[in-house]
Amino acid sequence: FLPWNGKPASMEQTFAKALPLGLTANLSVRPDKLEVYQGLTVDDSQIEVTATGQDTRLALFAKAAAGEKIAIDLASKPGAGGQEIAGHVEMPFNLAEQLKLADGSAIVSGEARVDIAFNAKGLSPGGALAALSGSGNFAMGNGQLLNISPQNFTKLMAGAKDAVALRDAFVALHHGDGVALGGMSGGISIVDGVGTVSPFSTNGADADIL
Repeated sequence: FLPWNGKPASMEQTFAKALPLGLTANLSVRPDKLEVYQGLTVDDSQIEVTATGQDTRLALFAKAAAGEKIAIDLASKPGAGGQEIAGHVEMPFNLAEQLKLADGSAIVSGEARVDIAFNAKGLSPGGALAALSGSGNFAMGNGQLLNISPQNFTKLMAGAKDAVALRDAFVALHHGDGVALGGMSGGISIVDGVGTVSPFSTNGADADIL
């Protein structure tokens, strides 16, 4: 799980079956600051790395600024098929930071929380991750689609009588205060390394989202 030469860790190092030279260890780290992923940096965290010779395990526990729990557990060990990887991830996501257009502008705002367990087997870490399978769920509160206005679109479409009016209606659709999504939740599945979110819908004052 750790690079030993000061360079960024490769996938082979990150999901190594054991520490180099057959070492065993129990390492505990409490960093002053930790970037869990781009957009989420925490001050209160603890990392445990355990290598027994039979498996190597990384556990991370932390709290985000608003007090949300962050828990990551990863394990790698030799298996009959080459390598076995298993894990569990529970953490919050800032949707505005994670869902953006190519120009960097956010398309949705709000906070989501995911809870996923997964496992994989393969001849190499890359092969195992390509065969990753798992399941979990997500929950989102105070979500909002940005830069879209169904009410403006509906209002202009009602009085549209020519091509110019239709164009103006579609231009108005992509401007405005956005659409409140409210609270939503659903399931997440991972099959052969591809994650899928189950269909969900929400009904609001501005629009019905399917």
